[in-house]
Amino acid sequence: MTTDREHVPVSNILAMHLGLKEVPLLDENDRQGSGFYTVSEFREILQYAKERHVEVIPEIDVPGHAFSAIKAMQYREQDLRQFKSDGTRQSYILSDYVSGVQAQQGWLGSSINPCLNATYSFVETILTDLQSIYKGIEKLKLVHLGGDEVPDGVWENSKTRKSLLQDSSLDHSAIKKLFIVKVADIARRHGLKFSLWEDGIYNATQGPYDANEFKQTEVLVNAWNNIWEARIGHTFDGHPFIF
Repeated sequence: MTTDREHVPVSNILAMHLGLKEVPLLDENDRQGSGFYTVSEFREILQYAKERHVEVIPEIDVPGHAFSAIKAMQYREQDLRQFKSDGTRQSYILSDYVSGVQAQQGWLGSSINPCLNATYSFVETILTDLQSIYKGIEKLKLVHLGGDEVPDGVWENSKTRKSLLQDSSLDHSAIKKLFIVKVADIARRHGLKFSLWEDGIYNATQGPYDANEFKQTEVLVNAWNNIWEARIGHTFDGHPFIF
């Protein structure tokens, strides 16, 4: 039987639209307005979709479009210090520097830092939470992790980048690639297939990342910025894609 797919952005630059057990502060910006789903409400959507043969694909957009996640985790860290956490709760500080580089929407400090270990712990926690939300209704098979519209130079002056990445060849594109390959492997270890927006898998000067560099059997690419008539767009050699 044919199954349709519904792509659902769970996070964006301004808010997290789904309450998550391990990082509840992510949703505080959205609780006051529309567009927020409790876990119970989201599970109702999953059940409704399953009955109609629709697979719900959640998107957590990283490393760009993450202003709300960065700020929420900063506030969470303040709470941990204020209430003197016993140290059992994971820290998720996702940025150590706000550059003067604006994202396409004009935001500063909206990209999480691939040079911080907490970044990968954060992604792992989000995936674990999402899998638990799907459990008992339908197995989560595919997760979309964004990757789009990360402004050039946004990590250039990060202290962590400077201390860890002495190799001068590790420019913005190389750092983003390290991030994408690493989070793809995190998804693989969770038993999940993995998808990205087209510029998430693309080096502006060298073309698409080599599919052989991923431990995933495949990385699915969502094309969104291709205008064939104007010869504008990307190629995705070795990667399955969706237009």
